[in-house]
Amino acid sequence: MKNRIFFCTSILQVINTKAAIIKLKKMNGIQYNDYILIIHPLLTKKNKEMIYKLANKLSYAGVFDFTSLSVNEYEKLNHNIKKNIFSRNIVNYFRNTFKLYYSLQNKIDTFLKKKIGKIDAVFYRGLYSSNKIGSPLDGFYIKAIKDVKNYYEIEDGAGNYIDFSTWYSDWHQIKHLCKLSIFLFIQTILSFIINLNFSKSYNMYFNTSVNNTLIFRNIRYKNAIVIKNEFFEAINLLKLKKIYNKKIKIIIFGTILNTNFKFNIHDEITIYENLFEQLVKKYNVNLKEIFYRPHPRCDKKSFNIYKKKLKCSIFDLNKSDLAEFEFFNKNLLCVVSIGSTALLYAKQLFNVDSYIIDVKHMKFHPKVSKVSYKTFLKYGIKKIN
Repeated sequence: MKNRIFFCTSILQVINTKAAIIKLKKMNGIQYNDYILIIHPLLTKKNKEMIYKLANKLSYAGVFDFTSLSVNEYEKLNHNIKKNIFSRNIVNYFRNTFKLYYSLQNKIDTFLKKKIGKIDAVFYRGLYSSNKIGSPLDGFYIKAIKDVKNYYEIEDGAGNYIDFSTWYSDWHQIKHLCKLSIFLFIQTILSFIINLNFSKSYNMYFNTSVNNTLIFRNIRYKNAIVIKNEFFEAINLLKLKKIYNKKIKIIIFGTILNTNFKFNIHDEITIYENLFEQLVKKYNVNLKEIFYRPHPRCDKKSFNIYKKKLKCSIFDLNKSDLAEFEFFNKNLLCVVSIGSTALLYAKQLFNVDSYIIDVKHMKFHPKVSKVSYKTFLKYGIKKIN
């Protein structure tokens, strides 16, 4: 039997990939062994436990946890880059980095071929609406697997519905792209001079598009293959027969804050507190029927602040169910967030009222406050101030 692997960076991707697997079987009738490789270094122990649980219920052939390699060995490739470039260690740095990069890739390729056998196809998360690799980490793993014939790009979230041109119409993103491109070009040239191999040096620092890629989306978008029905088939495979909390009328989905900007957890809480009066009046609910759901990677320290400061109810930090499961709750009236993908799914897949909080006037990440904001409105999500 043929084998496929899926490079996993979030819990929801496990379901999105299963939906693509169901669709592919309908298209070509071929059965595969499908394996999950967990690679994101920021996934918590709880996140990974949930991935293993879902993998078992969705009949994946196996799960391999590569987060230790991502955190430790891969991180060495990016350790003190600027310091080393502008120091006397520049030659050794680029020589050792080049050697380590390809040594790690060979280690991964050898391990997987030994454990799985020949790998015929790869599932990966994409960037924007194209077949561009999502991040340097994803690219490192994708390019480690040799002789793969087919690639399948699965949905990662709301960002997949933003056009590349729209993303870089924002000045902040243009500046970021220019700075990053220049820095990567410098690293490529220095690596080439020291290692005398331009192709491999370029391959280390630049993520390119993946050829022979089929793009899957849960919601209709351009030329992507729509797998909305298969998404629900995958959900149904989990046999959801839970009793939903009738008190949950409104859910506020939390976000992960970027510490590079001046928007902090206390600003976030202030926004929610100011919204409560609007939501109580509009939907005729009380504060205990409004629930805050922390982001899956929320740490305990932040959770304790939310729990102490927020006057509404709050989901348990250790709650392992996917947020999307809550949309089956017939008592749910609406969902609210600064920019969670849950808004898009709630509205487009489950027809639940969804509101995005307008933070354009605050010192939030420009991508979320401007570019993503427009995308959410385009898909029927209403704004709330």
